[in-house]
Amino acid sequence: MRLSGVSSHSTGGTIRERQQRRRSIIKAKKVALADEISYYGPPAHVCQYCGAQFWYQKSVKRPYSNSSDRGHIRFHLCCRGGKVCLPYLKHPPPFLAKLLDPNGDILSKYILKSIRSYNSLFAFTSLGAKIDYGINKGPGPYVFKINGQVHHRIGSLLPEEGESLGYAQLYIVDIENEVHNRISIFDKDRDCDDDNGVDKKIVEGLIRMFDESNELYPILFPYGEQGFKLKIKYNRSGVMWVRKRDGVTMLEYYGFRLQQRRCEAITLISGGRLFQQYIVDAFASIEENRVRFVIRNNKNLRSEIYKGIQDALHKGDVDGNYVGKKVILPASFTGSKRYMIQNYQDAMAICRFYGPPDLFITFTYNLKWQEIADALAFIPGQKPEDRPDIILFTPVKEEKIFALTMLYYAHIICSYSVYN
Repeated sequence: MRLSGVSSHSTGGTIRERQQRRRSIIKAKKVALADEISYYGPPAHVCQYCGAQFWYQKSVKRPYSNSSDRGHIRFHLCCRGGKVCLPYLKHPPPFLAKLLDPNGDILSKYILKSIRSYNSLFAFTSLGAKIDYGINKGPGPYVFKINGQVHHRIGSLLPEEGESLGYAQLYIVDIENEVHNRISIFDKDRDCDDDNGVDKKIVEGLIRMFDESNELYPILFPYGEQGFKLKIKYNRSGVMWVRKRDGVTMLEYYGFRLQQRRCEAITLISGGRLFQQYIVDAFASIEENRVRFVIRNNKNLRSEIYKGIQDALHKGDVDGNYVGKKVILPASFTGSKRYMIQNYQDAMAICRFYGPPDLFITFTYNLKWQEIADALAFIPGQKPEDRPDIILFTPVKEEKIFALTMLYYAHIICSYSVYN
């Protein structure tokens, strides 16, 4: 990053220029950054279409005269200005609401610690992914991390001879031994948390609850609410309605679902570790959907095919039988090779114009930030690691407080008044 007001004719600058920059940095640390504190307050602004709560800085349309006039504030990260209209999640049964309460009794604390295991006991499928359990061996908050491709495993309705029951098979057996059958799969299930067992009272209570509300679905959606599916239609009365596409995308679906609202049940965002797994699964699904789109539309991307031939010749692949069969991710695909090369070239172009960088700056967030505490007050008793949707930045939900704070300090660092 090149500091404003500093000559870029020489690579390193004179000794006097370096001393001046050093004094400017020290002055900025003492004056500009010390006197002005970044505080965005709680996410108190509400989308007028779906009721999602946001920070004011994430609005796409703001009033020009009076900032307190919230009638003109518009957000698009939740429902795209009213285009995405999905049914709200219903409030959970009393037993489940009590278990998911962070300030609940000992059973509540127990299930929140092992919630992924309990969810696996009642799921029709298991999560097929390489879960990194070693990341949670040391101190620090719980992190759900996977490696490789994500898929879901489902067996036949009848077990093989000599094998124990599991998943969907547990729904069609004698109910007299239902509790024992579900607990018995814990030891062999790789999708369960290794360091936590299951409590018989909780399993019995969940069975009774699911028998009253539904028979099929696990903890986060106790009433069997549908997940993403194709051909979910847009709400044509939305202010951001366009005719290019008439169906809700996977990204828009999860962008709507991963919001906190006063008018909606908090079952999903109260899931703790299971909520982390849900977000990771959603991200993997969105990523896979994007790759599938590139594969299916590779023939229509003529410019990319031409560049692919150039890449093949550059690598020495002169055999025409193999040229054109590879799928090359375009630069528009985040994280692809072309995406990284393009960003690198953009960075080098900036260096050619302004000179080499002077500072290497990293940003870290603090769990004690007041904005995080204000947002966690929506569900009293929750910890920061329970709500990654508030803190971190993901393609699924973008109004993270870390992104807001990073942009704020980047503006301060690049400001002419600070370093000149």
